[in-house]
Amino acid sequence: PAGEVANPVTLYPAESKAKKSQAKRSKPVALNTLKIGDSISPATAPDVEKKPFSIQCEVDAKGASGVIVSHGGSAIGYALYVKEQRAVFAIRHGKEITRATSGPLPEGKVKIEASLGEGGAMSLQVGGSEPATAKAPGLLGKQPSEDFDLGFDAKNTVDDYDGMHKFTGSILNLVIE
Repeated sequence: PAGEVANPVTLYPAESKAKKSQAKRSKPVALNTLKIGDSISPATAPDVEKKPFSIQCEVDAKGASGVIVSHGGSAIGYALYVKEQRAVFAIRHGKEITRATSGPLPEGKVKIEASLGEGGAMSLQVGGSEPATAKAPGLLGKQPSEDFDLGFDAKNTVDDYDGMHKFTGSILNLVIE
């Protein structure tokens, strides 16, 4: 009969995209099990959507270069890398990239701590030295949709570096919280 439809389908669901993205999250991967060259999907990567986060690790910095960790790409994301013997913490919001850059890295094993705080406050500290700071536009507004990569950056890079060049040092005790 006119006006009745068998098996109706809702064309515009009332459930928001935010709820769907939260439902797709899986149990996070233990970062201490990863090796340089490993990638994990955005669903199992550290959850950085709309919240402050920090990255801590130790690297053997002697002659090191390349990406330590990256998560995201050309739309949104973050990366910690070594370029020209300096650590760089980069946050991308669309076309805008904000960087905090350390002084020259000391020889040997060194602890690196990077953080993105409320209001976009960025900090990068190497081996207990005075932290380098910068101001990003804010927290990451959504979970990056590209993979979380350790020691390289596959696909679209977060910043201006060769993402496929694997990190030449060692990465130990990686924690993102």
